[in-house]
Amino acid sequence: MSIGNATSGEWVGEYPNEKYVFSIKNTYVYVCEASITDVTDVDVIINATNDKLASGAGVAAVIARKAGIAVTNECSSFIRDNGALPVTENFVSTAGYLPFKGIIHVVGPTWSNYTSRQKCAKDLFHTVINALTTARSKGWSKVAFPAISSGKSGVPKQLCAEMYVMALADFALNGPDGMKEVHFVDTNREMIDLVCGAQEKWYKNPRSLAFENASNYRLPEKQARRASQFQGTHTDAQADNLAFAVSGQGKQPQRAPRYGKCLKNV
Repeated sequence: MSIGNATSGEWVGEYPNEKYVFSIKNTYVYVCEASITDVTDVDVIINATNDKLASGAGVAAVIARKAGIAVTNECSSFIRDNGALPVTENFVSTAGYLPFKGIIHVVGPTWSNYTSRQKCAKDLFHTVINALTTARSKGWSKVAFPAISSGKSGVPKQLCAEMYVMALADFALNGPDGMKEVHFVDTNREMIDLVCGAQEKWYKNPRSLAFENASNYRLPEKQARRASQFQGTHTDAQADNLAFAVSGQGKQPQRAPRYGKCLKNV
């Protein structure tokens, strides 16, 4: 992958308002330690939630509290009318009391639900791609992301950081033009440093970030046993679906098509 249109990252500003800044083609990316509800001068923020669009914990709880009950009601109405939102897909609501044009609620993968680690990494990658695609379809050119799937969802933080950077780079270099700024914010300094490190790694060698890197991380014991049970006789996708059926969770959600229309908008 050519990085002729990318710049290396650098820290600008002074603590506690310092930001790590880099660009990829026509998109500037800002990484900083902050709450996503405190970001200014963006069109839309991303909310990392679950398939029921619940707001019980983490960044989803913070956004729900500050956006107000109207946004919570929008999410509840959507789930009531349409059912659970699959992994990688998203739903667009108003922003309530927050000063944005909207909120894109995304469903990232949960590590313990997968027997294929690469499939989990791909789903996280597509969760980010699809959120950017949704923002672009709305004409929103400045987007703020929190960490997705790195908390209760249990995807290893290093792998999360690499998938975020891979997705941002892929969208900026190969997707439609129009995304001016992407802000990545988190209140966890470790996550910020990991994203900066992943960008530095990508800038030196884009091929160093890959779905195959997911194989460097261990699955939870239960999922590892299920993966071993189905290994060798099925494709990764078939193994995942069989393992999900055995666990009583039904069929593994299908990966969204690249840059495909996967959004659920009101």
